[in-house]
Amino acid sequence: MRRLVQHGLTALVLLIVLLHSTTASAIDVVRNVRATMGNAGGWNDRRPTNRGDSKFVHEGEPIRVYWSISKDKRKVKECRVEISMTDVTTKKVLKTYKPTTLYKSGRHRFTIPGDWRLSGDFKRGIYSVEVRTTVVTPRAEKGSTDVDWSWVLLRPMKKWNMIVFISGDNSLSGSVKGDLEEMDIEDSNENVNCIVLYDRKLPKRNGRGDTRCIRIQQNFSAKRQGIHLRYNRLRDNSYELNTGDPEEAYQFFKWVHENHPAEKWMVIFWDHGDGFRKHNSDDTSKNAGVKPSHLTLNSTAKVLGKLKTLRGRDTEIVGFDNCLMAMLEVGYALKDSAQYLVASQRREGSAGWYHQRLIYYAGRDESPSPEQMAKLIVKNGRNSSAIRTISAMRLRGGPKNVVDLATSVDKFAGALNAESTLCPEQLIQARKDCGVSDGGT
Repeated sequence: MRRLVQHGLTALVLLIVLLHSTTASAIDVVRNVRATMGNAGGWNDRRPTNRGDSKFVHEGEPIRVYWSISKDKRKVKECRVEISMTDVTTKKVLKTYKPTTLYKSGRHRFTIPGDWRLSGDFKRGIYSVEVRTTVVTPRAEKGSTDVDWSWVLLRPMKKWNMIVFISGDNSLSGSVKGDLEEMDIEDSNENVNCIVLYDRKLPKRNGRGDTRCIRIQQNFSAKRQGIHLRYNRLRDNSYELNTGDPEEAYQFFKWVHENHPAEKWMVIFWDHGDGFRKHNSDDTSKNAGVKPSHLTLNSTAKVLGKLKTLRGRDTEIVGFDNCLMAMLEVGYALKDSAQYLVASQRREGSAGWYHQRLIYYAGRDESPSPEQMAKLIVKNGRNSSAIRTISAMRLRGGPKNVVDLATSVDKFAGALNAESTLCPEQLIQARKDCGVSDGGT
């Protein structure tokens, strides 16, 4: 069935090429038009080379249009540009944009406005993106026009976002590469985004730091470090971000929301953890005296609260690939902005979670619910030699959640305080017998 769909799409693309090949132009001014997702890197970043070919775009994702204008000054010195999107099926021009700028020779880029992408006119289907130029100088060719085009296939919004925030600028720097390699996907998946912001403790090269933002996809390898994404905060800060700063976490999540929308979100924090005290630290910032240099429970709750306001709903799953984060205090602090918490009660090995399986689970055609996904993470964690304990906690809704647990713990603590026969030494020994650790890793 999948092959039939692919052959059908190929045939449709060929038909589009034939239809557009009849377009006549007075002079060859505009060329190399490409319509692609707005999160790509530079001009040549994995952009298709064949005319009429382009990447798929999912609902809500920004679309950038790239084109180049002839450098032959005998043909053009300046020109006006008109960009339009046409429904290939109905041949209806849905939107047209006429910038006032006069474009000169060279390469240019335009991001389609958000109201284009969110307009009710745009349904799932195939659209032709045309760039029409009108030469305004020299006078001999005034009024001459030229058209070049590309096409985009608008697909449904992805089901899951798996967002991994890696603070590896510390003693775990050497483990980052292994986890990135582990995220490799055997088959490309149209149901899930896996977006990773990672930082390591490496010396600068050519004035650049070691923070990167990538999208995991088919045949990923750490050698080429995935598909690099155009995250402006990296360029603006010489590719060295303080991943212990909650504002950096929020800005990253906000950028993902604007550029990689999905129906459900799974936010995973990766680093050392110390329960309700702190998690995700940045040694470079700490050693430089920069504050904050680690995330706290309160700051993380505020970040997720702002993300809730941005998305208009709770984060479906918050995961901690850290030690000691499956605490009642952690879940209670996050209850107003997340549905489920998944974390380890005890220390984890440096290998941490097996992320590849999580991407596979989230990308299933039947798309698991948040509760099903939380259970799958726990099931997957039990098969990892690096994880001794892992659990999922419902934070909102349902017959039993973290508020019910907190109420029960309060009653238990009250009963202990009222019991005069128990001495402090007995309580301390009982706590030790439970295997609870005071330290973090």
